[in-house]
Amino acid sequence: MRPGESALVAALAFSISTAFAQERPLLLPTRDVDITYDLGSVPGSPGRVLRQRVRWLASDRKMRIDPPSPGLFAIIDYNTGRMIVLRASDHLGLESQSVDDIMPRAGRPLATPTYVRRGQDQLAGLSCTDWEMRDGGGTPLSLCITSDGVLLRVRSGTRALATAIAVHFGSQDVAAFQIPPGYRVQPGP
Repeated sequence: MRPGESALVAALAFSISTAFAQERPLLLPTRDVDITYDLGSVPGSPGRVLRQRVRWLASDRKMRIDPPSPGLFAIIDYNTGRMIVLRASDHLGLESQSVDDIMPRAGRPLATPTYVRRGQDQLAGLSCTDWEMRDGGGTPLSLCITSDGVLLRVRSGTRALATAIAVHFGSQDVAAFQIPPGYRVQPGP
């Protein structure tokens, strides 16, 4: 993953994992969903836009992220606190060693940010509520989230980090949320 992509994955995981104790948005979708995000234009390449696909297997609390980089994907399991980034070129999976610090686990308290409602919007044909919060470094983030937990936009200040352009609800293939056969997994950095 390129630096900007890994920052977006971390921002999404952080924002989803930290809101569990106050008036706050629902941050895990309540039903299976497949979302395509616009990540903005590629620096130095006018007209080229990056897209990222995120799928949720709601009943298992699993998320699959397919970043713009071909041959890479990540699987995050919110029940176990496990995140694995998989690379097709060498069938290698790298398991994050720090994911436990940002993922909620049953019975383990987390510091929770304050969420402030900032209004309503509509993106990809769905209504969402804008929530303001601060990330781990104190930077304000704005998250536009549907009432059933689908993240439609992430902003840092006035800069959009991710904006949903297509949202499709429906059953997801369970196999897409598992480590494919033939991959080996090792601890990541």
